[in-house]
Amino acid sequence: MRISRFVCVLAGFAAAAPLLSAQDAAVAVSTIAGIQAGGGESAQAKLPYTATWTQTSVQTLADGNTITRQITTKFARDSSGRTYTETHNMLPVGQDGQQHEIVLYHIFDPVARTSLSWNSNTKEANLFHQPAPGAATSVRLPTMPLQADAPQTAKPNPDFQHEDLGTKNVAGINAKGVRYTHIIPAGQVGNDQPITVVNEIWRSTEYGLVVQSINDDPRTGKTTREVTDFEPGDPDPSLFRAPDGYSVHEITPRPLPPLAAAQ
Repeated sequence: MRISRFVCVLAGFAAAAPLLSAQDAAVAVSTIAGIQAGGGESAQAKLPYTATWTQTSVQTLADGNTITRQITTKFARDSSGRTYTETHNMLPVGQDGQQHEIVLYHIFDPVARTSLSWNSNTKEANLFHQPAPGAATSVRLPTMPLQADAPQTAKPNPDFQHEDLGTKNVAGINAKGVRYTHIIPAGQVGNDQPITVVNEIWRSTEYGLVVQSINDDPRTGKTTREVTDFEPGDPDPSLFRAPDGYSVHEITPRPLPPLAAAQ
């Protein structure tokens, strides 16, 4: 029964997907993954803070028309390593002819090994109890891919260019910038002319996070992600629990029988 409720909540989360292109969805996931990854394992990369990212994607159509999408993500990390993610998406126009917002929430506690998720459309939250490392269970918990800053090649490739942009301040945070340019030669993907894809990344070494990034790809459009609000220090502890009035369904993966676990 609990598992079926969890599936229903995931379906609610997925309701936001039609508004996003595959590129937008990938960017949103990689952004949050990059924030949560912390950009490294140094003590500085684990400093507590609260920040808001604004992601804007602009796609230009062949007739000159443009499609603009915006996602806002609030992220917080406390001194114990707990993280809070709050993502605002606009759903497609409904039967009432209006767009409606859905907000997705996720809390991860590395000490208690729990993940708590809910959305603004229900009054239910799901609490995952993660198994010990290496334990075989009947439920595989979702994971996020780590964010890659740039394409990695085994040897120098003239189609990939790297440029150091120096430093600048974004929302009060000092960051170092790098620009990666990827030139796709004519004919490589059916293109009759070369395609130039540019990725610009500004990273704070102090907090181990990307404070600004720009992905400009003529095939999918231009996506800009930037910290628009930043506050150092421990966030409000109330962020790390479900709102009052929400019912919490606990989900604990069942351990597999010894024989099945060995297979």
